[in-house]
Amino acid sequence: MWFDEMKTSAPDWSVIEKTFPHSAAMAGCMQDPIHHGEGDVWTHTRMVYDALDRLGPTTLPERLAVLFHDVEKPATRVVLEDGHVSHPSHARRGAKVSWYDLWQAGLNVEDRLDTYWTIMWHQKVFHMLEKYDRDPSEFMREAIMFNEAGGDWDALIRFARADNYGRICADQGQRNDDLLFLELILGESDLIRSTSVFPDSASRMFYSEGQNRSPFFTAQPPQGSRVTILSGLPGVGKDTWAAQHREGIPVVSADALRKEMGVSWEDNQGTVIQATRERARFHLRTGQAFVWNATNLTRQMRQGLIGLCRSYDAYVEIVAFDAPLKTILKRNAGREAVVPSAAIEALALKWEPVIATEAHHTEWVES
Repeated sequence: MWFDEMKTSAPDWSVIEKTFPHSAAMAGCMQDPIHHGEGDVWTHTRMVYDALDRLGPTTLPERLAVLFHDVEKPATRVVLEDGHVSHPSHARRGAKVSWYDLWQAGLNVEDRLDTYWTIMWHQKVFHMLEKYDRDPSEFMREAIMFNEAGGDWDALIRFARADNYGRICADQGQRNDDLLFLELILGESDLIRSTSVFPDSASRMFYSEGQNRSPFFTAQPPQGSRVTILSGLPGVGKDTWAAQHREGIPVVSADALRKEMGVSWEDNQGTVIQATRERARFHLRTGQAFVWNATNLTRQMRQGLIGLCRSYDAYVEIVAFDAPLKTILKRNAGREAVVPSAAIEALALKWEPVIATEAHHTEWVES
């Protein structure tokens, strides 16, 4: 199978092509001939892998990032009025596909996150110099926050170099010069392999929440509630964790409110969401610590909760949960309120991993 092959340092691409569920669509997707004279996405993917291999020993997340980095080009392909071919948002969408597929394949969280971030940022790296020329402060902001999120500029530039070498195009030399210049700028700023530039999490959150703020400013610690936001699929073990690790602390639970309000998983969840927010506001107004227990699988959903908590000057931590699908389905079957398997699958397809910059503190629990 394709995943077993990718775990080796010399994968058999004939096996991968036959077993990787996206290979046929990739092989049938022609790219812009000016920027990709090699033709289809699958050919480009193979060329990027060969280029990365020539740059030195590869890691599993690097090899997987090669395989998935353009996986969503077929689904996003558009032909513009001038005849050029574009694939808008294919990096973001491809990162989500990799997260889901590699979860299904049983890959651990750390390697999935490394793969996810490389795919998510593999195009941005080529646009960073444009940002540097236009607005150096915004360039530094993005460079710093990428590091804070757990990104690795050294690894990302190495991947971008392979991505560039994996094309047939006229601007390959210029792109490589751009990468060398970016590497120089980041190196001079001590960002290539730097640890956090912030003295504490409060200062990092303050910097991330507003424009034109200095990364060297020391912010006041939050004075409000301590909020623990849980994130994970139904049946992943959030209730058990809260009972064991936050004993005696109030829990704002979407599941409990569904039961109280007589709302099933198949019903519209709007009233449940509104009720959980009202319960949370009650604790935030009094400065009471509490646990916010819901699936919270998308970044947009989490940002809404975090924004509410931060408006009350709360300290926010996120505990994200991961478990194999078969484990989740088994636990779900033993719940008092069973969630339909189809609903769990649908939620998993929307799942976006928690990243370090979303809150004051984040951690993963592999349950």
